[in-house]
Amino acid sequence: MLSSGIRHFARSLCSAASKGEKLLESELRKGIEGIKHIKVEDVSGGCGASYAIQVEAASFKGLTKVQQHRRVTDTLGEHIKNIHAVTIVTKAV
Repeated sequence: MLSSGIRHFARSLCSAASKGEKLLESELRKGIEGIKHIKVEDVSGGCGASYAIQVEAASFKGLTKVQQHRRVTDTLGEHIKNIHAVTIVTKAV
């Protein structure tokens, strides 16, 4: 319980985290057509070093998982270079 409280406190101290989440989500919404669901979460404690990204999109139909993930990373372009780690989950809908 204490560790989750500390994590929440650390996240609240770093306002750049929510800006980072919003920026990445905005880029994905602009670059990928037919998004039905998207979630971008800073999982690094609020400092933007690591993200978990979920995207469900109609435009993923017919693409392999590798192609779907590549579309996500290509869409993030230069932003991906500033991220230490990223977990991507995609689904064609």
